[in-house]
Amino acid sequence: MKSTQQSPAFEAATVLVTGMGVREVQHWAAAAAADRLLFRQLVDIAVGSPETPGKKAAWVLAHAVALKPAIAQPCFTHIAAALEQAAGGRLRELFKVLLYTCSGEEQHAVCIGWSFRLLSQRSSDIAVMNAAKGFLEKACDRYPDLAEEFAWHLELVAALHGRPWQEQVKKTLERLQRLRPGPGSIA
Repeated sequence: MKSTQQSPAFEAATVLVTGMGVREVQHWAAAAAADRLLFRQLVDIAVGSPETPGKKAAWVLAHAVALKPAIAQPCFTHIAAALEQAAGGRLRELFKVLLYTCSGEEQHAVCIGWSFRLLSQRSSDIAVMNAAKGFLEKACDRYPDLAEEFAWHLELVAALHGRPWQEQVKKTLERLQRLRPGPGSIA
């Protein structure tokens, strides 16, 4: 494991490589959660590089915001804009950063929009879809009127996927029943 005593920019360039393991990610996440400059450098790498350094930086960022969500607040808009060009693991980890960081009406609206969008894309990884589904389910607690649209959307998306996903959707729809605005069913 590399020491954080050296220049963060030099270290970021040398550690964000193929073969970087969970222990190194956790080490750098702890360092980034405590150092805004290092965190910002990782954001710049994560949003600017679709290759291995960008993917690894996004992985470190997701772990860093799990430790200290507020550190990503100044970067929320920049990270949200980067989702347009992200794919695969980089998309998954940057999306997690947004979900951990999300606060306030405007940021919730951004995360809700991305969650619906990622649920709709057949190319989305199952981990991304699960994160989006989980976020929307929690958002329905805060915004009960969202439950109807979310349930409708889940039913449409479920038909496009296999049995395991359909079973998860069924359980989510059952949990959403308690949020229905009046008599009848939201499903």
